[in-house]
Amino acid sequence: MGMDKSGKVITYIILPIVVTVFILVTVTRDQLSAVIFGVGVVLLLVIEAIRLVVAKAKVNSTTFRDATASFSIGLLTGFVNQLILLPVMFVFMAFVASVTPLQLGDRIDNLFGSWAIPVSLAICLVLADFLYYLAHRSAHRVEVLWGSHSVHHSSEHFNPTTATRISFLDQAWDLVLMSVICLLGFNPLYALGAYAIVLLYQLPPHQTWSRQMPGWFEFVFNTPVHHRAHHAYQRMYIDKNFGGISIIWDRLFGSFAEVDESTPPEFGLTVPVGTYNPFKLMVVEFGHMGRSMKDMPTVGDSLQVPFRPPYWQPSTD
Repeated sequence: MGMDKSGKVITYIILPIVVTVFILVTVTRDQLSAVIFGVGVVLLLVIEAIRLVVAKAKVNSTTFRDATASFSIGLLTGFVNQLILLPVMFVFMAFVASVTPLQLGDRIDNLFGSWAIPVSLAICLVLADFLYYLAHRSAHRVEVLWGSHSVHHSSEHFNPTTATRISFLDQAWDLVLMSVICLLGFNPLYALGAYAIVLLYQLPPHQTWSRQMPGWFEFVFNTPVHHRAHHAYQRMYIDKNFGGISIIWDRLFGSFAEVDESTPPEFGLTVPVGTYNPFKLMVVEFGHMGRSMKDMPTVGDSLQVPFRPPYWQPSTD
């Protein structure tokens, strides 16, 4: 069955324009991580396209609509990050680092001398990975945080474009927790650099064509297999595999799930959003939260909704 007219317009006109703008914006930014991320998305998409051609797989128009929505959200987040979020958070992190009494960064400098930089980076990377796990897990369990994180999970497709579908509000929450690194006395550049590495690592897991990694790698690191389960809406996979670089945190804290070959992951939200409009996708879950607050039987229940798990209902006992 061929594409409809709107599908052809999105595929051959809108999507190339959005992708071109996405590439131009990312490669001209002064953050190296943004450039690496943009180039990585394109390279993985080329591999995905080659795989589809070789397999003679059919792609319907929803794939292109979805990709266009994801790239558009990625562009919006990139602009907000560059103009507002990163400058504000850097000032906040610098303030936290200046007033904290801990100053672990200085102690490492004194203790390790010329090795202080790699030691500090290694420590900050482990901390950033753990804090990302906490931010990610809480974003699934607290409605007001899920409102922004659900944007990333709203895609019913799973490919490198899905990695670009990130709300700037979601990244704002990540950066709030990354400030803990500065609270320990590390320079904000270490915190932001470690966070950038954790984010860059998220790109390769967003694809379905790679096979399972060696057993030791699957045990320690987040992989495409683990992340497919994370994006699935089946009950057995919901709220599992939150890890950034390492999957060890999930194993330690009971949030790990293996993929059951008898139940392959299917992607999206338990309640489909029903739109490819990037602006609606950014706020649809907040609309659900607002309606849920309005429908609560008491004011007390209504005020609890933003801080309860998604789709929470008060006990009727």
